[in-house]
Amino acid sequence: MLHAAGSWGPLDWGNQVCELYVNGKLVAWFYEAVGPLPRQQLFFASGRQGIWVQSSDARLSAWHACVIAACKQGLSRADFDTTVSRGG
Repeated sequence: MLHAAGSWGPLDWGNQVCELYVNGKLVAWFYEAVGPLPRQQLFFASGRQGIWVQSSDARLSAWHACVIAACKQGLSRADFDTTVSRGG
């Protein structure tokens, strides 16, 4: 988890808000918690980087967008299907 979050982890994990299923298999849990400070330096694996984006930003991954959409609808489960054409 810490590699995915730039070596950062919350002091309090907060509440689990959503489970992500990819092609019917549970792959991740998402929590709502206080994030890192705006100027806090995050460290990533060699060749990796992180950016802050709004939920409407086109750079947001499709599966992150799927989880955010589910959360906005009050759902605790997000289903992402890689077999469905995403267009483009």
